[in-house]
Amino acid sequence: MTIRDIIQRISRNKEALGITLYPPATQLDIDVVENALNLPLPSELKEFYLFCNGFESEEDLFRMVPLDEMREMSSRLTDNQIVIAEYLVYCDYWEMSVNKNESYEISEGSYHTILTDSFALFLDRFLSGGVFEHGGLYEWKDTIIKRS
Repeated sequence: MTIRDIIQRISRNKEALGITLYPPATQLDIDVVENALNLPLPSELKEFYLFCNGFESEEDLFRMVPLDEMREMSSRLTDNQIVIAEYLVYCDYWEMSVNKNESYEISEGSYHTILTDSFALFLDRFLSGGVFEHGGLYEWKDTIIKRS
């Protein structure tokens, strides 16, 4: 599964998924965030944000945060971390730790549990199971914690 597969899935099913897309970001928007954070965003993330500058969903007020909010919220984290998603007005959030070579890990913010190194897989888990449903983000985190 690729980020293009996820983008197509969202495009075809956004109403059924309960997703409202924000208008696409521009390359200039992405450049501004990269310069402000002094961090190259992974190509998967750029491709997603050129499709939509985040989205909100009916699922527990889950959102993929827009770039300007990513920049603002990431200033509260370490130098190589960015906030990519949140729910219930930052009751919890998901962050991406980015290395200079564009490799990254996505973790759940409250417990800092590393979930994946694939943005497409992160979005697939949300689209398939939301935050709390079977196969969703919290079940994923709990499964990883139990394996540790």
